[in-house]
Amino acid sequence: MAEERFGSVAWDGRALTGWVDVDGIKTPVSVDLDAIQMHAPGWNDVLTREVRIHAEEIFEKLLPYFQRQYAVRDGARPRLVVVARSA
Repeated sequence: MAEERFGSVAWDGRALTGWVDVDGIKTPVSVDLDAIQMHAPGWNDVLTREVRIHAEEIFEKLLPYFQRQYAVRDGARPRLVVVARSA
């Protein structure tokens, strides 16, 4: 599965959002702080203000996680998998 990141990355204080290209399909992705801490190597104790400052770098670290979340089977469009959500 080919995956590339493009476009801007945004942190709104609750979710880090951006776009990835999964097998030629522009796909929106979003993760909350809990998911960042669980799935971004080296960022397991990151604070909200640090996510804002390092959003691009953290997003890059999450690319393997996003890749695992999408499966393209028989040419079907990737489905968005809901990731960890804070209550």
